[in-house]
Amino acid sequence: MTSKIELRSFEEWMIETLQDKEEAQGYFGVVLEEYLEDRDMIPLLDSLRMIAEAQGGVLQLTEGSEPDQQNLDEFLEENPDLGWNAVLEALGYTFSVVSTEPIPSF
Repeated sequence: MTSKIELRSFEEWMIETLQDKEEAQGYFGVVLEEYLEDRDMIPLLDSLRMIAEAQGGVLQLTEGSEPDQQNLDEFLEENPDLGWNAVLEALGYTFSVVSTEPIPSF
Protein backbone atom coordinates (compact mmCIF):
# COMPACT_ATOMS: atom_id res chain seq x y z
CA MET A 1 0.00 0.00 0.00
CA THR A 2 1.43 3.33 -1.01
CA SER A 3 0.54 6.61 0.58
CA LYS A 4 0.49 9.88 -1.26
CA ILE A 5 2.24 12.89 0.12
CA GLU A 6 0.33 16.08 -0.49
CA LEU A 7 2.62 19.00 -1.24
CA ARG A 8 1.66 22.61 -0.77
CA SER A 9 2.91 25.51 -2.79
CA PHE A 10 5.12 28.11 -1.17
CA GLU A 11 2.29 30.62 -1.39
CA GLU A 12 -0.13 28.24 0.37
CA TRP A 13 2.42 27.73 3.15
CA MET A 14 3.00 31.49 3.44
CA ILE A 15 -0.75 32.22 3.63
CA GLU A 16 -1.08 29.68 6.44
CA THR A 17 1.97 31.05 8.26
CA LEU A 18 0.81 34.66 7.90
CA GLN A 19 -2.44 33.92 9.70
CA ASP A 20 -0.36 34.38 12.84
CA LYS A 21 -0.24 38.15 13.50
CA GLU A 22 3.31 38.05 14.90
CA GLU A 23 4.59 36.08 11.90
CA ALA A 24 2.86 38.52 9.55
CA GLN A 25 4.34 41.52 11.36
CA GLY A 26 7.86 40.08 11.24
CA TYR A 27 7.52 39.15 7.57
CA PHE A 28 6.20 42.58 6.60
CA GLY A 29 9.00 44.26 8.56
CA VAL A 30 11.64 42.33 6.61
CA VAL A 31 9.93 43.06 3.28
CA LEU A 32 9.69 46.75 4.15
CA GLU A 33 13.41 46.87 5.02
CA GLU A 34 14.20 45.26 1.66
CA TYR A 35 11.97 47.79 -0.08
CA LEU A 36 13.86 50.64 1.56
CA GLU A 37 17.08 49.20 0.11
CA ASP A 38 15.99 48.36 -3.44
CA ARG A 39 12.75 50.37 -3.96
CA ASP A 40 11.11 47.35 -5.64
CA MET A 41 7.34 47.68 -5.10
CA ILE A 42 6.46 44.20 -6.37
CA PRO A 43 7.59 42.27 -3.26
CA LEU A 44 6.01 44.94 -1.05
CA LEU A 45 2.65 44.62 -2.81
CA ASP A 46 2.92 40.83 -2.86
CA SER A 47 3.56 40.75 0.89
CA LEU A 48 0.55 42.98 1.59
CA ARG A 49 -1.59 40.81 -0.68
CA MET A 50 -0.53 37.61 1.09
CA ILE A 51 -1.00 39.15 4.54
CA ALA A 52 -4.43 40.47 3.57
CA GLU A 53 -5.44 37.06 2.20
CA ALA A 54 -4.12 35.29 5.30
CA GLN A 55 -6.03 37.68 7.56
CA GLY A 56 -9.35 37.07 5.78
CA GLY A 57 -9.10 39.08 2.56
CA VAL A 58 -8.80 42.74 1.75
CA LEU A 59 -11.22 44.45 4.08
CA GLN A 60 -13.65 47.02 2.85
CA LEU A 61 -12.29 49.84 4.96
CA THR A 62 -15.61 51.28 6.01
CA GLU A 63 -17.41 50.48 9.23
CA GLY A 64 -19.68 47.46 9.28
CA SER A 65 -18.66 46.01 5.95
CA GLU A 66 -17.77 42.40 5.33
CA PRO A 67 -14.33 41.14 4.24
CA ASP A 68 -13.93 40.97 0.51
CA GLN A 69 -11.60 38.62 -1.35
CA GLN A 70 -10.88 41.11 -4.12
CA ASN A 71 -7.35 41.70 -5.33
CA LEU A 72 -5.30 44.29 -3.41
CA ASP A 73 -4.42 46.14 -6.63
CA GLU A 74 -8.09 46.36 -7.61
CA PHE A 75 -9.01 47.53 -4.12
CA LEU A 76 -6.44 50.34 -4.18
CA GLU A 77 -7.51 51.36 -7.69
CA GLU A 78 -11.16 51.49 -6.67
CA ASN A 79 -10.43 53.30 -3.39
CA PRO A 80 -7.58 55.73 -4.14
CA ASP A 81 -8.71 58.16 -1.45
CA LEU A 82 -8.06 55.58 1.28
CA GLY A 83 -4.35 55.23 0.54
CA TRP A 84 -1.76 52.94 2.04
CA ASN A 85 -2.29 54.07 5.60
CA ALA A 86 -5.88 52.81 5.60
CA VAL A 87 -4.86 49.46 4.12
CA LEU A 88 -2.10 49.03 6.69
CA GLU A 89 -4.42 50.08 9.50
CA ALA A 90 -7.03 47.54 8.40
CA LEU A 91 -4.33 44.88 8.61
CA GLY A 92 -3.33 46.09 12.07
CA TYR A 93 -0.19 48.05 11.09
CA THR A 94 0.89 51.66 11.09
CA PHE A 95 3.77 53.66 9.70
CA SER A 96 6.36 55.07 12.05
CA VAL A 97 9.35 57.28 11.48
CA VAL A 98 12.74 55.97 12.55
CA SER A 99 16.00 57.79 11.98
CA THR A 100 18.58 56.02 9.86
CA GLU A 101 21.26 58.19 11.43
CA PRO A 102 22.17 58.33 15.12
CA ILE A 103 20.42 61.24 16.77
CA PRO A 104 22.91 63.46 18.62
CA SER A 105 22.22 63.95 22.29
CA PHE A 106 22.47 67.43 23.75
